[in-house]
Amino acid sequence: MKRNEELVVITKTYDLILWSCNPTSRFPRNHRFVLGERIERNLYELLETLLQESHQIRTPVRVWSSVTEWVGTTCLTV
Repeated sequence: MKRNEELVVITKTYDLILWSCNPTSRFPRNHRFVLGERIERNLYELLETLLQESHQIRTPVRVWSSVTEWVGTTCLTV
């Protein structure tokens, strides 16, 4: 895979996130904050996972060490 080449699934997921902002903001109030937030959070988690995996394919050692550093510092401070 070329260095600047991005997987189509990453682009499509990002487009889905941008698209989903408008419909979720029009949910009824009692569903907007629970269901809408859950949908958006899951889409962002999906995008994050796809980005991590695409970087892991390119440079497995560097990404894994940065993830373990992030997990080690963030989880302990939260």
